[in-house]
Amino acid sequence: MLASSSQATSTPEVILVSLPRIADAPPNTHVFWLEPSETHRGYGCHTFHPSGRRVLDKAAVPVIFHQGTWYTLRHKAGNSFPHLGAERPDISLFDVQQPPQIDETDPEPAELPEPPSEDPGTDSEDDRNLEDDFLLQAI
Repeated sequence: MLASSSQATSTPEVILVSLPRIADAPPNTHVFWLEPSETHRGYGCHTFHPSGRRVLDKAAVPVIFHQGTWYTLRHKAGNSFPHLGAERPDISLFDVQQPPQIDETDPEPAELPEPPSEDPGTDSEDDRNLEDDFLLQAI
């Protein structure tokens, strides 16, 4: 007899992530960056410590900020890329709120009103000057 889907054991879905970069996460008072030489994983990563100090002990946890949420950062031996671990919403309690950015682009210059168009029925000054020149040459 085959096992039903409710009895079958399923493996949890592994979500691979890109190698972390220092600028991938918002400022956080309890998260610090480890260089590749400190992680022994071949890449750098962010690390959370509950004390808020840059201490590498058993309480330090590799983390990643992925799609607006903090997660533990897992890595299985033999894999090229790390993957998401458990969601850690508690870490966001220490995110540093950034003041709103001021848009420093120049505002659009106000459009100047167009000069009034001349009535096509009246002679412009240039036309009158041409007529005067013509009359002077005829004399």
